Amino acid sequence: MAASPIPCDPTRCPLCGKANSCALATGGEIHDCWCLQTPVDPAALTRLPEDERNQRCLCPACAAGIARESR
Repeated sequence: MAASPIPCDPTRCPLCGKANSCALATGGEIHDCWCLQTPVDPAALTRLPEDERNQRCLCPACAAGIARESR
């Protein structure tokens, strides 16, 4: 029998694992989410594994490319 996939935590960034501050993941409304006011670095999206895309949100630092620059 194949193992069930481990569900991803929608409140965590798939790149760094820190809290992503997603309003939807915490039961809020999309219009309250930080991501509507913050540009997302296209390079951050390309760093996501294919199976993580469109599954959960990046954190503000990773979305802006800041986390990558500080490593």
